Amino acid sequence: VEGLVETEYGTIRVHEFNPGAVGGVPVISFHGMRAMKRVVEEWLPVGEAIATTGARVLVPNLHSNPHTKPRKLKGNDFSRIVVSLIEHASPKDKKAVLMGKSWSGKELLDFAASHKSMVEKLVLVAPAVTMGAKEVIVRVSSIPICLCWAEDD
Repeated sequence: VEGLVETEYGTIRVHEFNPGAVGGVPVISFHGMRAMKRVVEEWLPVGEAIATTGARVLVPNLHSNPHTKPRKLKGNDFSRIVVSLIEHASPKDKKAVLMGKSWSGKELLDFAASHKSMVEKLVLVAPAVTMGAKEVIVRVSSIPICLCWAEDD
């Protein structure tokens, strides 16, 4: 189901699987930095597969709003968008499983370090981190993390 989620930066398009699902922790998957259709939609098959378990899954398109495009975001902008999406998907518990690839993987790692209570688990596919990320990784060591390699990144 294609829908819209309001953020302080305006509305963004979100593909949502099982939007009416109650209970359980929602999953939110973020694309990489590039605006290519294959990048923006790369989580859709994964979201569909996860949804077969009954989970609510959101796949936002940050390129759908000129103010939320990855290259436009500065400082805490990405974190504020993530908070808006978590509050939309889990208004009561305010917690989600977060998945990100490349640029968004790095951003989610930073988000988790400062918002641990909102992160149930992290799935990071080829996160764009540097060796300086060691401190951040230590700060999120209490969160279950799945770290994956990607052939295309």
